[in-house]
Parts: sequence; structure tokens; C-alpha cells
Amino acid sequence: MRRVFISYAGPDSEAALYVTSYLRSLGVDVFIDYDRMMHDGTFTRRAENELKSRRCMIFIQSPEAMKSPLAQTELEYAYQQDIEIIPMVLKPLNVRETGEFRFLLTLKTIDMSAYLQQHQAKDALDKLRQRLSDQPNTRSAINVNNADQLKERYTLQGHSSWVREIEFSPDGYLLASSSNDNSVCIWDMRTAQRTGTQPRMISRILEHGSLVWGMSFSPTAPLFATGAGDATIRLWDLNSLPETYELTRLIDHKQAVYSVCFSQDGKLLASGSHDNRAYVYDIDRIDHTAQAKQVIPLLHAGHVYWVTFSPSNHLIATTSRDSAVRLWSYEYEHLGDLSKEKPRFLSGHSSWVNSATFSPNGLILASASHDTTIRLWDVETGQTIHILTGHQESVNTVAFSADGSLLASAAKDDTVRLWDLHSFKELAIIRGHQKGVNSVVFSPNGLNLVTGSGDTTIKFWGL
Repeated sequence: MRRVFISYAGPDSEAALYVTSYLRSLGVDVFIDYDRMMHDGTFTRRAENELKSRRCMIFIQSPEAMKSPLAQTELEYAYQQDIEIIPMVLKPLNVRETGEFRFLLTLKTIDMSAYLQQHQAKDALDKLRQRLSDQPNTRSAINVNNADQLKERYTLQGHSSWVREIEFSPDGYLLASSSNDNSVCIWDMRTAQRTGTQPRMISRILEHGSLVWGMSFSPTAPLFATGAGDATIRLWDLNSLPETYELTRLIDHKQAVYSVCFSQDGKLLASGSHDNRAYVYDIDRIDHTAQAKQVIPLLHAGHVYWVTFSPSNHLIATTSRDSAVRLWSYEYEHLGDLSKEKPRFLSGHSSWVNSATFSPNGLILASASHDTTIRLWDVETGQTIHILTGHQESVNTVAFSADGSLLASAAKDDTVRLWDLHSFKELAIIRGHQKGVNSVVFSPNGLNLVTGSGDTTIKFWGL
């Protein structure tokens, strides 16, 4: 487990001590400056050396910390030295409060807000322990410093027509690809990672009667959802791979299903369709009953191209032919109320919006549009943070890196572009596909960028 440095503001000293005591009970080597509990103090040479030697800073994040000169100095030093920063969030920040530390909005955070009400936050500590147990391979992971050095590693050829979407399973052991050839291919990543060889196809789903647009792996169960031009959503049991068993079929849509997505807790499935509707299905017990407990329609003025859940499981984003992005708020315990919910409209694109995705911490939403631009939205306020321009044709999709510092975009202009979300600068243009790039994802371990194209291929890019 890594050695850590605790950064905090004086008013948050109890929370800092709470985290410190827990980590020391695990045997973690923790440095905490007790002096600032009485007064803020200064950034000393000793603190600098302790931070530099530990290479991991836990930042007790709050508005008070953002006003503390000492906490600001430590934060800036850690960022400049490329030291890992793990924000433990007592109170969420918005873009206005972050100022020059806007990069905090792109980091993967741990919610510690329960401490303010209960003086304990066991779930947050469990997540912190897991984060510290994972050994990051920063040398070979794709980041802002090496994004311009990516090379093609290998090409997968299993489809006979356009590759529409690609997605990793949450554990990174499987890769799925959907295509205009009416099939879904499932590729073995586990063996490839262990042996250093190219992934091999282990299963092919051929039951859809039309092209397969969207796919999603459940984060909590061996379930896999597909949505297709035959207007059906099918849920597959992956327990018996390489065999796939169709668990159930959802037939509420009347036209092509463009997108499907599981919620982060696996209880809900959302879908978007050419029929101007999104549906939200309560599938908490679908593996036992083969039926959705509730089906909630979300009406739109145009075709619904994309659906996605926020990491907090309280927001659904949908994108549409009408050029708007909609944010729908919900509580699982009152899911039925979602049918009466009026969404927040994020307006700014001048043409239809192909897709959208939340940053790992849920504070930013990135949307990709036929107007050739990518917009970054402040989820809390609904305001545009920045507009990324550079693509020459329709932007099909976007993906955040696991730490939220990078955004990848794939477009009809045959390119993939990588963006630094702190400076908003374009870091690299990846060329290699012979037709438009329809999908892009980062592998869960951060070592690969994977793209799917109209040229029928899937390409892996790495260092």
C-alpha cells in the first residue's frame, strides 16, 4: 500500500484526523502536519520533501480548503510534480470555486460528505483503501504527458461491415463490439493481457435481425444488453461464455434502438430510440423474473441517440436529434416520478447531438455533436465550461480517461483526437482508420485506447 501525505485546511482537521487514524490502523505510512490545526502555517521544506517522497496526496476537499493558502500551495505543488492526488470530498465544488485548480473537477474523487452528518464515513474509507491498494502503472498508462506518443498496437478484424460501438466489461476482461453486420463480437482480453498477445474472439451474437447499435455490460452482474435496428433490447446471460443465453427481450420501442446503458448500481437500464423515446427499466430482479419491475418513458422531440447515467446514479443524460442534451433527475425509491420529471435542457449545439458521457467524478458532461464540436458542461449549473473545436466532420462519441484528465473524441473525419481537460488543448490527432471512427474507449487499466470504425476494424493504440 502506498505512503501518503494528508493535505487539509484547519477547519477540516477532524476529518483529516479521522482519515489518518484509519490509515494508520492499516499500517499505512501517513504524514500529516498537526501544526495547522491551530494555525495554517506555511509550506516548509520538510513538507515538500514528505510530499515528494510519498508521491500520493490525499486532499480533504472543501470550500475551506480552497481558501487556505497552505492547502493551495500543496495542491499546486502536487499537480506540478505529477504526484497522484486523491480528493476526499467533504463538500462538492463548482467551477467558480475551483479557479486555477479546475483540474480538481477532472480527478476521480471519493465522496466523504457523510462525515459531516455522522462523524464517520465507512464507505469512503473502504474506497480509499481500495484506491491505495491498487498499484497504478503510471509509466505505461496513457496520460497528458504521453498522449502524443501513442502508436497502433494491433488491429482486430471480425466484422464484415461498420463497427458501431465498442465497450469493455468493468473488470477489463472482455471487449464487445457491435456492427452493421447484425452481430456482436466478444473478445478475450484476460488471456491477451496475461500473454501479451492480440485479443481473440470467443463468442459472436447473431440473433438480432438488424444492425446492432448499442451495448452495455452490467457493472454488478454477468449481464450484457444489446439494442438494435430490429427495435428490440436483448439481455444476455454471460455466465456460460463462450455460450451466450438470451435471458429476456424488451420490446417497448417501435423503431431502431440506438443506445442502451446500465446504471452504476446495476438496478436500472436505459435505452434511446429512433421513435423519439427513451425508456428507463427497473431491472433489479430481472435475472430472477426475466421482467422489468417498472418501465418509465421519457419523451423527446426528436430521435434519441444516446443515454447514459451519472456515477452518482441520480442523473440520466439523453441526447437527441433536436440538438439538445437533457438531464433527468431521479431517486430510485421514487422512480415512478421520473415520468413526470421536467428535464434540464443543455442548449448550445447547432445540430444533433450524437452522444454524451459524464466525467468519472460526475461533475462534467461532455457531448459530441454533428456540428463538429464537443461541449463540456458544468453538471451542477448547466453552463458551458468550454467548447472543443478541431474536428472537420460530425463528432460521433467521446470518452474520459479513468482519472478524468484526458478526453478522447472520435469523428466522421477518420480521426481520433486527445484533449487535455486542464488546459483544453488538443494533445494529439490519431490517424489510421480508412473511414469514420464511430467509437472510442479507454481500457479500464488505462494502457490502451481502442477505436472502432466504418472500415470494419477495431484498433488498439498504446505506448
